[in-house]
Amino acid sequence: MPRFRGALVRCTVCCLFGLVLVSGCARTGDSPGTASEVPEQYGGTQALELSSSALQDGAVIPAEYCGTSVAGGQNRSPSLDWSGAPDETASFVVVMIDEHRVANQWVHWVIVDLPPQTTSLADNATGSLPAPARELRNAYGDEGYGGPTPPPGSGDHPYVITVYALDTTSTDIKDKPSRSQIERAVEGHVLASGTITGYFGR
Repeated sequence: MPRFRGALVRCTVCCLFGLVLVSGCARTGDSPGTASEVPEQYGGTQALELSSSALQDGAVIPAEYCGTSVAGGQNRSPSLDWSGAPDETASFVVVMIDEHRVANQWVHWVIVDLPPQTTSLADNATGSLPAPARELRNAYGDEGYGGPTPPPGSGDHPYVITVYALDTTSTDIKDKPSRSQIERAVEGHVLASGTITGYFGR
């Protein structure tokens, strides 16, 4: 009987350990850059379905959407399409950030106050957005879209594009904002969001 109890205890411990390993693998296997629930600090729970005909989520960004210092770069902003915004949506904010550690969360594109009926941005839409939408200065210091120009030899950089559906018609984000300033400005106003991630290196 004692031998049986010992075997039962060992079996139970092994099963529990196996469950921990399996759940850990499931977490680390989640793919980044897809539509997901809005973080709790924003007060939202709904996800937008975001896509682009210019780039695939998780794929390399075509050169024409990069800065002009990149071979073949035309500094074209990528097209975007989204759906699933709540009926209460009053405006959208679009943000593109390089999340590579070398880039230090470099802000490439910020659009605020997009009308709530907007569901897409055309290819190379920067500079010609519907009123009252505004493009802020990016980290380069230029108004509008600033394509990827990663330092040579720094590897592939993840460029994360996020569309936020907000419950307010106007967003108080300062010109040439940092990522933290953007997040503070939308905090408490996000109804839904979606992301798409493209990669580029040289």
